[in-house]
Amino acid sequence: MSDQAPPDLTPEDLARRHALYSQIEAYVRPYLARNPRAKTAVDALFPSQSSDLDEDGGVRFTQTSRVWDHLAFRSFDCVDGGLRAVARVFEKHGYTYRGSLTFQEKKVDAAWFAPPDAPWARDAFGDPLFPRLFVSHLRVADLADEQAKAVIVERVSVKRKDDDDVNATNAVVVAERGGVPWREKKLSLDEYETVSRASEYAAWTLINGHALNHVAVPVHRLFVDGVANQKQTDDAGSPRRRFASLETCLAFLRAPPFSLPLSNAGGGEVKVSPDGGLRQASTVADDVEFEFCSSHGANGDEAEAEAKTKSRRVPASYVEFVDRLPTEDSGGQNGHHVPERLLRDGFETANADAIFESTFQAQRAAGLGAS
Repeated sequence: MSDQAPPDLTPEDLARRHALYSQIEAYVRPYLARNPRAKTAVDALFPSQSSDLDEDGGVRFTQTSRVWDHLAFRSFDCVDGGLRAVARVFEKHGYTYRGSLTFQEKKVDAAWFAPPDAPWARDAFGDPLFPRLFVSHLRVADLADEQAKAVIVERVSVKRKDDDDVNATNAVVVAERGGVPWREKKLSLDEYETVSRASEYAAWTLINGHALNHVAVPVHRLFVDGVANQKQTDDAGSPRRRFASLETCLAFLRAPPFSLPLSNAGGGEVKVSPDGGLRQASTVADDVEFEFCSSHGANGDEAEAEAKTKSRRVPASYVEFVDRLPTEDSGGQNGHHVPERLLRDGFETANADAIFESTFQAQRAAGLGAS
């Protein structure tokens, strides 16, 4: 994401651009630091050194400015407005609601938001500088397991000061930092496993809170560069894609030295919308060590339980790859740069349903076996 600005932007425009860029980086920096598998993928697709070679034909690839298709977050519907907790952070920067999705089996609702449509939020080619936002939350009351439901409600119904303004401010601060607003005391391993059996989505959210669940790299916006941050053109004068297809990109990441395990949830690595215009894939989530407390102390002593801990590896985050193809009436040519406004927009329920499972145990186990 480049800070280079057209000369007609006002100081106020530049301030807006910088503020939104800084907010996104506040999520992305800890995400990359915590998830080595995701960082490997991002570094491979946005190399920091101009001497890196392209995987196709030895062309030097120097695209260093990172650009995201979307950022994704999870929450519970019974805390801080559910998915609205993070949505509010982006709405104050000019994001607008575009649509909703429902995942009946997972008991999850989602919404997506478009970035600001203003000169300060577009690059020199007219494409968005900033990503879409995809936020979701679990409908806790719909869980069938009463014990799991009780654990979640107890954890997320944190005690707050009797001041609505203070509560709202605290909620925004936690959401802006990608924190865990309900972590007042350590979670027990028994509690975590109870929730995980009922909903792996819920277990991830209980541990990670409003941390960035994943970034999505737009494969259709990775170009072969002749000069850093400038799109190289072919004989027809059209900027040329680095990867001809999503599959080409995945083959690059799957091969040494990266050897990234990819999720095959939904029946295959590549998830395709019914219209064929939205193609998505993802890595398997990273695992991180998490410290749980003992289930209980002697005579139910919580202080003693807190003092006795157990460490267990739990799912963190992953990275997604998106290829948006030209719509039928756009006249765009796949394989070349096509303005984002002419590409398939939005999200697809079946694709997203499978992508959710990148943090699930079945995919993580398969990924460990493959790596």
